Amino acid sequence: MTTSELSNFQYGAPRFLLGYGVGTALYFLISGIGTLLLTDPCKGHTFLAIIIPTILGPGGLGLTALLWRRGWGMFGVGMAVAALFPALFVGSRALEYLKEIGCAPIPPGFVTPQPGTNPFRP
Repeated sequence: MTTSELSNFQYGAPRFLLGYGVGTALYFLISGIGTLLLTDPCKGHTFLAIIIPTILGPGGLGLTALLWRRGWGMFGVGMAVAALFPALFVGSRALEYLKEIGCAPIPPGFVTPQPGTNPFRP
């Protein structure tokens, strides 16, 4: 094992956790600002629930490809994982809530977790 490979292995977990933390913080920051600005539940919330995981996932993979040789590839992997949980999970709960109140055009059979909860209000 070469020195650069050992360095990537040794610092992989902290960099992954940093990427996951940054991705999660970005999700909650953008979601919180969106919730404050969007007062009508039927306007904008569907877009907000879908756009953040859509940007974090491919963006994290792009960062992985860009930063892999510099030893920071796991940072991008952490951001891509943050696109799945919490971003995609909470976004699917938001879509379920919007579907229940009649604001989201979701086809039947769309599986969402924990129906009946309002993810916009704690």
